[in-house]
Amino acid sequence: MRLASLVLAGSCLAFFATACGNSADKASTTSHTTGSGGAGGGEGTGGDGGGSSTSSSSGEGPVSSSSSSTTTSSGTGGTGGSAVPFPAPHPSPPKVMSYGGPVLGHPKVVPIFFPSDDPAIRAQVVDYLNKVGSTQYWAATTAEYGVGPLTSLSPVDLTEAAPTLIDDADIKTWLANKLESQDSAFPQPDANTIYTIHYPIETTITATFSDGQAPEQSCTYFGGYHSEVMANTATGLQSVTYIVMPRCDDIFMLSGIDALTGTESHELIEASTDPRVISAPAYALPDNEDLAWVLVYGGGEVGDMCAQVPGVFTEFSELPYTVQRSWSNKAAAAGQDPCQPAIPNTIYFNSAPVLPDLITTTLLGPELQVKGVRVPVGETRTIDVDLFSTAEDSWSVGVQQSMGSGNFDFQLDNDFGGNGDKLHLSITALSEGEAAFFLLSNDGANNNLWVGFVGTN
Repeated sequence: MRLASLVLAGSCLAFFATACGNSADKASTTSHTTGSGGAGGGEGTGGDGGGSSTSSSSGEGPVSSSSSSTTTSSGTGGTGGSAVPFPAPHPSPPKVMSYGGPVLGHPKVVPIFFPSDDPAIRAQVVDYLNKVGSTQYWAATTAEYGVGPLTSLSPVDLTEAAPTLIDDADIKTWLANKLESQDSAFPQPDANTIYTIHYPIETTITATFSDGQAPEQSCTYFGGYHSEVMANTATGLQSVTYIVMPRCDDIFMLSGIDALTGTESHELIEASTDPRVISAPAYALPDNEDLAWVLVYGGGEVGDMCAQVPGVFTEFSELPYTVQRSWSNKAAAAGQDPCQPAIPNTIYFNSAPVLPDLITTTLLGPELQVKGVRVPVGETRTIDVDLFSTAEDSWSVGVQQSMGSGNFDFQLDNDFGGNGDKLHLSITALSEGEAAFFLLSNDGANNNLWVGFVGTN
């Protein structure tokens, strides 16, 4: 999807966005992107997307080892009691669902560059792509979804001048023509090929990410996206996965090569776990009851589900480039940091609202039911907030309304606590409608988010 820049609780959290349509019309979607601006819908239209996730402590895969079901906590605030496990009981997290489409078992990327591009940047990108696919980082972000190591093929160095302005529809036509004419510079695709088109800084890209919306502009609304195009290749008509990478001065408070590799890591992960974003979505959205997370995070693919989390862009010792951590269903279900790989020697903590109702909403397209709290207009309702962590810690909690059609007031009875504590959130409906909201937890060094939903009907 697209990587977009959202400002949550005064912090610039991300610049990825996801180019997808609403949940009723996935097949008409243009792409998945990373960009800046409001929240798009990244929904699929079939498969096993329904149902809520369940919490478990037996998940496999690249989850942090800091969680223990036998260590206990006495709690540090709120109403917590003694002898609670790490992590303490809390509501089930979202689970990014497969909609039945393929993933790339052996992804291979074809990097494409224009002649006016900065040769130093080109060399760094090629080096990054040659290294990232064999790292523990790549395995931690993709292996549980059936994606294998990524390899990078020889770069395609174009001789044609880069356009100063191009739309995604023209990019599709350009790439399809290259493949259909069997241009000798372009290796013919198979089911695992990703063409990554790197545009130089003088090129502005526009793309439409939801039906009925106006085109958005690169480096203003998005920092990159992935999509697919149908092309009559040497082996017949097939879907071809591609990534578009504009050159932006800065993204996510990152600049230079860090901004580029951070964005590209997001898109490579999503292009591998959801390559047929238009025709046959794979890991495209959280379960239906947790779709409110899409309203806050701007998309529902595995990269989107972490892109808005502060500190998600980082550098690991095995790879000298900035990358984005990505959503792990297994880590989330185990009560550990869902954005993997977890930062070494850090404690994961969060604050989860207990949502007792199913709210019928059309905010994401078709009518569906999401977990939330029902508050009639003019009334106030109080819900529990469960605090949990993987080790002893304490943190502050704030709450903020996000996207929606209603207006609500949120008041916490306490803004501080620790593992096993229960805070109480009072929600007053000031007008008719519905809205997503999020809790922001901060321990002085790290921040984590949890999403809720409220409606008046």
